[in-house]
Amino acid sequence: MKSETLTVASRLVHADQWRSSVSFITLGCVAGTAVDTLNYSLVISVFPFRLEHLGYHDVSSLVGWLLFIYSGALVLSTPMVAMVSERMHSRRGVMIAGLFSLLASQLVLMEASSFWVMCLGRFFEGISSSIILTIGLSLICDTTPEAQIGAHLGLAMAGGSLGQLIGPPVGGALYARWGYRAPFVFGMIFTAIDFVGRLLVVEKMAAAIPPSEEVPPEHVADKEEGPAGPADHDPNPSTLGAKNDTGPVNPSILGVVFRLMTSARTLVALSVILFCSMTSLAADVTVPLHTQAIWGLDSAKVGLVFLAAIIPTMISSTLAGFLCDRIGAETVTVLTLIAGVPWWGALTKQFSLAFFIVSFGIQNFFIGAVASPVVTELAAVTRGMKGVGCKCRDCS
Repeated sequence: MKSETLTVASRLVHADQWRSSVSFITLGCVAGTAVDTLNYSLVISVFPFRLEHLGYHDVSSLVGWLLFIYSGALVLSTPMVAMVSERMHSRRGVMIAGLFSLLASQLVLMEASSFWVMCLGRFFEGISSSIILTIGLSLICDTTPEAQIGAHLGLAMAGGSLGQLIGPPVGGALYARWGYRAPFVFGMIFTAIDFVGRLLVVEKMAAAIPPSEEVPPEHVADKEEGPAGPADHDPNPSTLGAKNDTGPVNPSILGVVFRLMTSARTLVALSVILFCSMTSLAADVTVPLHTQAIWGLDSAKVGLVFLAAIIPTMISSTLAGFLCDRIGAETVTVLTLIAGVPWWGALTKQFSLAFFIVSFGIQNFFIGAVASPVVTELAAVTRGMKGVGCKCRDCS
C-alpha cells in the first residue's frame, strides 16, 4: 500500500514538472497569443462590410475608432493587469479570468446591432488581450533560462502571427457564407479550447521546482564542492538570495513604474512599439477599403490579402527571437526597422494587385519581426529588478 502511494505521488510530481516545464508553458503562451489575435483579426475584414450593412457612412473612420478603442483599452488596462499579477500568487488564475472576459466581449460584438455596442465589445476585448498577452509573456519569463528567453518569446510572437494568418481569410469566408455571427462562433470555439489548456498549466511555485535560470541541476554538485566550501551553503530556503541584496524584495508598483520610465532601454523599446503599432493599425483600417476601391475585392478576397502578408511574419518572429539570443536585441531591432520602413512607400504605388501584396508581405516580414527583440529587451530590463516577476519561493 505504501509502495503504491509513493508511486502515485511520484507520478503526480512528474506530471506537475511536465506541466510547469519551459516547453509546455511556451506552447500554452503560443496558443494563447494565437487565440487572442485570431479573435481580433477574424473581424478585421468584416467590420467595414457590417457597418455598411447597418447603414453607417464614413466607414473607414468608424473602423478606425473601433481599433482605437481596442488599443486604448489594452494600453490603459495593462498596468492594472501587471499590478494584479504581481500581487497575486497565481498568474494562471488571472489568465483564466482574461479568457472569460474575451468570451464575453465576443458575445457582445456578435449581438451588436449598433456602433456604440460594438465599441463596448471592443473595449472589453482590449482588456482581455491585455490580460492574455501580459500574463502569458510573464509566465515565459518566469520559467525560461535567460540565455533562451529571446527564442521562446519569439515563438510566442509567432503564435500571434498564426492567429492573424487564420483570422482574416476565415472571417471573410464565414461572413460571406453564414453571415455576421459565424466568425465570432468560430473564435469562441477556439477560446474554449485554449481555456482547457490554461487549466493544465502549473506554475513553478505550485510545482515546487527551482527557477530554471538559476543553478542548472548538473552543476549543483560542483557548486557545493567549490572553493567556498559547505559553510557558505545556507540550508534555509527563506534566506536564499538575501546575501548581497540591497533592494527591496517587494517593491511598490509606483516604484517599478518609475524605474521603468527612467530607463533609456525601456523608453526606446516603448517608442518602437508605438511606431510599429500605429503603422499596423493604419494598415488594418485602410487595406480592406483600399483593395476594394482599387481592385474591387470583397471580404473573402481581402482576407486572402492579409493571409499573404502574415505568413512571412510567422517566420520572421521566430527567427528574430533566435537571433536576439545570438547577436542582441538592439541589433536585431535596428536591422529589421531599416529593412522594413521603405516598403511602406511601395504600398502607396498602384502598379498592380500582385505588387501590392508582395510589398505588403515584405513589409510585414521585417516590421512584424520587431516584436520579438522589443519584448526580449523589456524582459531583460524587468529581470534586473529585484522582486519583480517570478513568484517561486526562491525568487520571492
